[in-house]
Amino acid sequence: MRRAVFGPRARFRLLDEAGQSADFEIERGGSTGAVVVRSLGGDGSRTFDQRELRRALAEHRLQFHLEGRHVVPTDEGAAIAPREPDFGAVPAPDRELAERRYAAIGPLLGKPGRTAAEVRDRGLAIGISERTLWDWLRWYEQAADIRALLPRVGARRRGRPSQSQELHDVIAERLEARWLKRPPWPLTDVAIEVIAEVERRNHERPSAEHIPLTRTPGGQVSLPALVRMVQRQAKQIDAYERIAAQHGQVVARSHWDTNVGELRADRLLDRVDYDAVRLPILVVDEQHRLVIGRPWLIFGVERKSGLPHGCFLSWEPPSYRSVMECLLFGILPKDTLSARFPSLRGAWECEGLPRAIAIDNGPEFANRHLDDAARQVDFDVLPCPVRVPWFKGIVEGFFSRLNRQLLRSLPGTTFAKVVERGDYDPAQHACLSMAALEEILVLFCVDYYPQRFNRHLGGRPIGATTRSCAMGCCRIRLAPKTCVCSWAGPSGAW
Repeated sequence: MRRAVFGPRARFRLLDEAGQSADFEIERGGSTGAVVVRSLGGDGSRTFDQRELRRALAEHRLQFHLEGRHVVPTDEGAAIAPREPDFGAVPAPDRELAERRYAAIGPLLGKPGRTAAEVRDRGLAIGISERTLWDWLRWYEQAADIRALLPRVGARRRGRPSQSQELHDVIAERLEARWLKRPPWPLTDVAIEVIAEVERRNHERPSAEHIPLTRTPGGQVSLPALVRMVQRQAKQIDAYERIAAQHGQVVARSHWDTNVGELRADRLLDRVDYDAVRLPILVVDEQHRLVIGRPWLIFGVERKSGLPHGCFLSWEPPSYRSVMECLLFGILPKDTLSARFPSLRGAWECEGLPRAIAIDNGPEFANRHLDDAARQVDFDVLPCPVRVPWFKGIVEGFFSRLNRQLLRSLPGTTFAKVVERGDYDPAQHACLSMAALEEILVLFCVDYYPQRFNRHLGGRPIGATTRSCAMGCCRIRLAPKTCVCSWAGPSGAW
């Protein structure tokens, strides 16, 4: 899968300040984060800095040339628009079909040295032909977008017209009653039941309204022909529904679920743990200095290095929008933080698209919209079991360290425990505004926390990042061939 979009042979269209657009193809990477590109218009080669291109991507001035079944062809030959801009707006049946296809090929994606035998074994395990799996793999790997797995729309029809829609309805009814059960009936027995039902209905009707059946020269119903029809219709039933009906939901999930188990974090941004918390501190209004309440914080920590990744502070309770704002902040460059907070000495080092995010079961995380965004932008969602916070221990540890080393020493803190508060009145001592609290949190995340020893990491978070980059475990991931800025409206994050 192509997760690093600024790689060799990637093509994009760049809009300059004058409003003129030009198409380029990346030839190779240069030194100190630069890339050498070739103009597709014949204007020679140029050199761009990666941060400049990523800033243009965030400002909607850069669009990648799209490849795959999900793009709209153009006369210019450079397709930059998908047929369906938002995967979540696709009709539910089409979206569910694409999700099933993605789940079928999920264990095979990104697997080094993938062999035909592995594809064949996967097909046998889930009841999908090997050729179909190869088609789905080709479609997805060409586009790196789940929208490539959506069904084609159109008014085309293959094969001969059906003999009778009522016959197909009878077959579907018998399949549901006899085959989609535990244990399933053989399809030959299902076909015999179909013959009995059709003969019963034909007995009550005039000959002109009979349901047609293929017959032998002797006038008998051709059982092999009807069995083949039943088999063709059975193949059209969703494989997940078939396995769930015949063997149970547990077996079906074990065949299809690609998020079972823990993702091993071998490289930076392989996994980012996200969580939401209400900060134990009272914040006042900036103008009238009246106490407003306790703000909410959505936060993400990179698993391998322990560096902060995404952050969003707001008054509204956690929701899909606040999670998207937090992810957007973590993915895009953070060059503007120094200009906004002059007292900041360091730089927010962790940025880019994670390979997977670990979440809990709160409604702000466990929802269809986040799953749709993950499939469209190409990262995995790892839901943790209920009441096991140690599965995301690194972000829980960050919240604990934030309370101990920062928030409990600020005026207006409510303390994590009532016993610790004693006779201290947080409302009387509260004096920090939302803007002041934001600046303090940024200073803590950039200049303090990464520089302190972490016993779980065996060193400083900033040191873990340096070691990983020196070992070749550092890579930049951006949203593959799409712009994540469409996730949310005007951002209120840092």
